Amino acid sequence: MKTTYKCVITVNSPLHIGCDEVYEPMGFVLDEEQKQLIAFDPVSFINSLSPADKSTLSSLCCLGDLPSILRIYKFFQGRKAQGRRVSVAPAFINHYRSTLKIPENKIQQELNKFVIERTAFRTADNRPFIPGSSIKGALRTGYLNHVCGGKNMRERDAKALEKKLLDYQSIEQDPFGHVKVSDFQPAGEIQTRIVYAVNKKKKVSEKEARGPYQILEVIEPGAAFIGEITVGQPAPESPVREPVELKALLSGTHDFYAKEHKRENRELRAVGIPAENYVQKDTLLMRMGRHSGAESVTIAGNRNIMIKKGPKKDYLDHATTLWLTSPSRKDKNIKELQPFGWSGISRLDADLETRLSERENVYAALKAQEEKEQLAEAQLQIQKAAEAQKMMEEKAAREAAEAAEREKKQKELEAMSPQDRELAEIFDENSVNENKVVDLYKRIDEMEDDFKIKSAEKIKAFYISENKWNVNKKKKKQFAKVQHLKSILGES
Repeated sequence: MKTTYKCVITVNSPLHIGCDEVYEPMGFVLDEEQKQLIAFDPVSFINSLSPADKSTLSSLCCLGDLPSILRIYKFFQGRKAQGRRVSVAPAFINHYRSTLKIPENKIQQELNKFVIERTAFRTADNRPFIPGSSIKGALRTGYLNHVCGGKNMRERDAKALEKKLLDYQSIEQDPFGHVKVSDFQPAGEIQTRIVYAVNKKKKVSEKEARGPYQILEVIEPGAAFIGEITVGQPAPESPVREPVELKALLSGTHDFYAKEHKRENRELRAVGIPAENYVQKDTLLMRMGRHSGAESVTIAGNRNIMIKKGPKKDYLDHATTLWLTSPSRKDKNIKELQPFGWSGISRLDADLETRLSERENVYAALKAQEEKEQLAEAQLQIQKAAEAQKMMEEKAAREAAEAAEREKKQKELEAMSPQDRELAEIFDENSVNENKVVDLYKRIDEMEDDFKIKSAEKIKAFYISENKWNVNKKKKKQFAKVQHLKSILGES
């Protein structure tokens, strides 16, 4: 027999679920005006580039050195692209700009810092989801604390402590083997944001915490995810000694995280950071994901949290710092800092299911419209590319024909007599140089009869084209030239 709890997880504070994926420089551009990172499909983006841009990008990629990565960043800067949009803060845009100006001797160090870690996402549509393993881990921590009740079990090894609390020795005896948690799927559009994770001391101090910042994509508060938590009842012959009950699992989890929430809020207020109350009626409180805090992933009364003090290490029952989201690398405005990972679990009743279905339908309609527009844009780009290709081919054909014509003329010139070649070079060009015609006319009386007549015919044709053949006697010089040419041609 098993009991299934259909439920909704609503994100209360920024949530990051690691997935070992990052936003690559070859996979995003920044829309600085809208303050958004646009993650696109590289193949589609490259197909939209002009042949010249494709060639430039290909050359950059072939370099294969560190400076070329920055050149690729610069190549993408300011370009338009279609894809998933993620909000960014102005400080991130400034950070991106400064990254483009890194000196070559610091590229390795600075690029290692400019890594944007993605939250877990579905490959089908790039929407975030919450893996069942993350939820189950949070439930297990909550239940272990419920069973322990804050007692010191005098067991330093974490695995041994879990076995002691749940009364098992082998995996087959672990009662959580009968707890199944589905992946929780997004309901509608899920907004995400790029933030900095910064380390803040729990006590006011002149020296800040040393933890280096991280750049993370987080799911924004208000996002909803639907899934199931199922608790099976072990068979009579099962080796499980202390089976988990759904009611105890949920209530125990809520009680533990509610206490941790109160503790953290006291610590936040102590250093001037605003603290929100995430406890809500008919909703179970839970915490998961990156930077949930050492206390939220350990068992009260048995904590052994490592604290680094320079080269030395110390072990305490509490953490001395908090990891918080910040819109910038430095936590200058503590009013903008937020804790990670707080969420609420509520039953998926008929009314809530209807509202979330409507949210999903709105998302589906918007995506269908986006895909339609993107298809139209892609077809337009294909058409433009085809037209550009056609123009290039026509240009190449014209150039080839012109080259063939030049080669033909050159061969014809080479086969001519010196006199015929001279006439061809003067008169067979697209634009006749009149000075050369005048020079030819001056030498006409010195020519042999055959060449003299050919020259006269060519000069006559040129004068006719220039309206200089049928002239009156007032234009004495030109009239005299025409009469002389007529006499040579036997027309006078």
